[in-house]
Formats: sequence, C-alpha cells, structure tokens
Amino acid sequence: MTSSLEPHNPYRIDGRQTFALARRIIAYNPALFFINMVLWASVYLLPAALAWVTSELFRRLELVTPGTAEAALGGVWIMLAAFAAARLMRFGVFYAAFLKFIELLATTGALVRRNLLNYLLTASGSRALPDTPAEAVSRFRDDVEDVNQYIEAWVDGFGMALFVLVSVWLMARVDPLMTALVVAPLFLMILVVSKLAPRIRTYRRRMREATARVTDFIGETFGAVGAVKLAGQEGQMVAHLERLGVTRQDAALKDVLLTELIRG
Repeated sequence: MTSSLEPHNPYRIDGRQTFALARRIIAYNPALFFINMVLWASVYLLPAALAWVTSELFRRLELVTPGTAEAALGGVWIMLAAFAAARLMRFGVFYAAFLKFIELLATTGALVRRNLLNYLLTASGSRALPDTPAEAVSRFRDDVEDVNQYIEAWVDGFGMALFVLVSVWLMARVDPLMTALVVAPLFLMILVVSKLAPRIRTYRRRMREATARVTDFIGETFGAVGAVKLAGQEGQMVAHLERLGVTRQDAALKDVLLTELIRG
C-alpha cells in the first residue's frame, strides 16, 4: 500500500494537516502502531503496578501476627509472587516494546521517503522540488525525523496519560490533599507549555530555515568549485559559510534551550 503523501511547505502547516498526515501514515500499518501503544502503555504502567503491589505487600505484612491464619500468610506469598512477576515483566515488556518501536520508526520513515521519491520521480507529469536540490537533503532527513517524532508522541502520550491517571488514583487513596499539591503544578506546566507553543514553533521554523540555507550553500559550493577557484573567491565563500553557520547556531541554540527548559 502506498499513500500519496505530497511534499508540502514545512513552514506553512497547521495542526489539522499534521494530524491528517499522521493518520494516513498510521493507516499504512495500524496493527504495528496499536501494538506499540499497548506495549509502551504497559511499560509506563508497570512501575505504578509495582508500587501498588509493594503497598499491598506491606499492608498484608502488617496483618501478620503470631498465630496468624494460613490464609493471611498465603496473601503475603501471593503479593511476593506478584512483585517478582512485575519486576520480570518490566524487562521483558521493555525489550519487546523497544524492538517494535524501532520497527515502527523504520517503517514510517521509509514510507514517507519512498512516497516523496515516488511523487518526484514516477508520478505522471513534471514534478519540481519546492526547494533547491541541496535543501531537499534537509527535507528527506530532518522533516521525516519530525514526522517520526510526532508519531512517537502519540505512542508515548497514550501510555503517559494512563500512567498519570493510575498514579494520581493511587496517591489520592493515601492522601488526597498531598496529591492535589503535587498535581497542581503539573497542570500549571501544561498551561505554560500551551502558551509557549507559538514561540516553540517559531524557533523550530527558524532553525529549519537556517539549516536549509547552510545545506543549500554547501551544495551550491560543491557544484561551482571550479568557478570559485577561478575567481579567487575562496575566502569570501568560507566567510559566508561561517556567517550562515553562526546564524544556524543561534537559531538551534534557542530552539534546544527552550525545549530543554520545558523538559527540565
């Protein structure tokens, strides 16, 4: 199955277009996507399950006294077995999830690149690149990686959401007030990130534009080496490349710094 994923201007795209693109990519192999969601949801939920089993184990140990009935001791042994099973399952599930995740990234990345090449090379009629051939390297490399990261966010987001719900429920059973004090800053952070979203997109767009200019200049330079040497403009070419590099460095630094601050 192939999808007609036509190249688009990466700097003029909204959330609906992004979601539509992701939905069409997922439709290529929906089973692989949902297997990843289930496996990674299990990876995120197992620590919460382990915490619940541990709390139940200590609760049942508190009930054990001299002369305790065999039923109470049996409950302790059951919790010990559940604790060991949860620990073992965590490693096994993570290994399986990691393998399937690599398969998902390889499949989605290859699908997008294959369809882009199909659009340019085998479709009826003439096809022109929206950018220079050198900049196309950035499209096939960086933009496809962004698509993979968007798919990854859906896979991780489902498991993280379940983990948050289960964790908040477990904490609320112990101390509702403390749970509210812990959760309130998280909701505040969500609000802050939503407000910063336009700035994040701006920084990311500037970084992509600067990277494309550097790649384009390097490609054009290699294509005109003879002309540059004949005109004796090697120094000017290097100086211009340095200026482009500094611009890209500043744009990338702002993008990475803001992203890491939010993660921190």
